[in-house]
Amino acid sequence: MLLDQKRTKRLVKVAAILTSVAFAGVALVIIAVIVFGGTTSATGQQVSDARAQVEEQPDNAAAWDRLAAAYQADGQTEEALQAARRAVQLSPREYIRTSTLVRLYVESGRPDQAIAVLQQFTRRNPDDATAFLQLGRLAQEDGRIPLARLSYQAYLRLAPDDVNADAVRQQLQMLEQGGAPIAP
Repeated sequence: MLLDQKRTKRLVKVAAILTSVAFAGVALVIIAVIVFGGTTSATGQQVSDARAQVEEQPDNAAAWDRLAAAYQADGQTEEALQAARRAVQLSPREYIRTSTLVRLYVESGRPDQAIAVLQQFTRRNPDDATAFLQLGRLAQEDGRIPLARLSYQAYLRLAPDDVNADAVRQQLQMLEQGGAPIAP
């Protein structure tokens, strides 16, 4: 019986030690998660993946565009703008790259910069009707009626049969009459 009591005491001590070690391990994991931020969020992972792609392909405008989108989703506006500017530098004739930068400027409350980017793009790409349409809309929203008119006219000259053409004609007519209609 004395032998059984000794074994039981040893087993209890071993179980207590093992439980203490396990508890300490769990506590260390919890502390590490708190200190180091735990796992990467989904948007953080997107940023990491996009950064890796840009590092592998630094001259790929689409990769920079994806990095801009990932930064924006992660709430890093300035980084998103910087990445979008790089995408435009790499592909100054691709409207999709410029439209990302314009959207970021508009969403961050910088319509003047968005308009300036579109004006630069339309100077380099005078045959892009979509860019003129967006420039007209932004200029109208910003109260730059003469620029809106010129942009809408350029759009209609380039895409007279586009699905938006009739709405743009109505906008132009209202602008010429001094009205303040909503952009198409």
